[in-house]
Amino acid sequence: MKNLLSFSKNEKRNLKIGLLALGLVLLSSNIRPAYEGISQLKIWQPKGRQAERSLNFKPPETYGGELNDLGTVRFVTLDVLVLVYKKIGEFELSPTEVDEVRQGVKLAREFLWRNTNLQLNINPTFLEVDEAMPAKLLDEQGKVWLKSGAVEEDLLTRGVKKNQYDCVFLFYPYSAEVSGSGMELKRLGKPSYSFASLPVADGGWIFARELWYSINAVVYQRDSEEVGDWGSLAGMLRQYSIQDPPKPYGKIYLTVDYDRDGVPDDEPLVPLYEVHLGLNRETNDSDNDGLEDKKEITAGIFRGADLFLQDTDGDGLKDGEDPFPLDPNLPEKKEKP
Repeated sequence: MKNLLSFSKNEKRNLKIGLLALGLVLLSSNIRPAYEGISQLKIWQPKGRQAERSLNFKPPETYGGELNDLGTVRFVTLDVLVLVYKKIGEFELSPTEVDEVRQGVKLAREFLWRNTNLQLNINPTFLEVDEAMPAKLLDEQGKVWLKSGAVEEDLLTRGVKKNQYDCVFLFYPYSAEVSGSGMELKRLGKPSYSFASLPVADGGWIFARELWYSINAVVYQRDSEEVGDWGSLAGMLRQYSIQDPPKPYGKIYLTVDYDRDGVPDDEPLVPLYEVHLGLNRETNDSDNDGLEDKKEITAGIFRGADLFLQDTDGDGLKDGEDPFPLDPNLPEKKEKP
């Protein structure tokens, strides 16, 4: 057997490379099963983040016990700046179109909350710019020049702080639809970037789709499957487990859930909660139809089952007995012979 000391320089180098490769193979064989188990989750990170109590964390008036004994529900909140430039060159948004932007964001926010099983809350702040967009923010075609850094500079002059938001979404008028997401605003710190030009066929849809792409790409550092409509996006969202986003993104809140049904009791930070909906906070089935309140709220992609009617679709089956409580034609009723 050749003595190691007699190896040439090239032979020693090749030996080191071989030993390193063998070590990596052995290490991979030990950690791969565990890694593959974790990576099966759509969104994951090895260590969960500490949740903080919401400012609305308070017991019902009838409760006389300790706060620590209360039921709680945990949710993720992402702060999103919705930036609306109303005038670009010859194009201008009318008050009606600006209102449609606001209504679209509201629709998308509730859609994301409902279809992530009441886990992902979008907290929007609107910044509407009335004066015409400066020429330095536009490219040769008259579109917003996103890579120039001018938008970031403009936001900083308008009082937006570094790391203040998790995402920035830009709406602006243009003759053709333009949209995109996933770009970082480096001068603003952590935010991801989504944008859409108006007029668009559905501002709420564009907001929901591009924001979800952006959240996946920048916040969770994952690629997202392409989606073409509300239904396919809802189906995708319902497969995800919205876990703790990596720092510095998002806030993780605990709020009171007295009946432990997974629906926040009195939490104005989120779009749908028990007090807002008029539900009974002391039972998980307010209308006693066999379908829990949370399942009623999340029954459809845009609306839930009727929270105060035992048979929402009027087909003779209580909601708790009906696998399709929103559709009177499902399941198909077969006549008895």
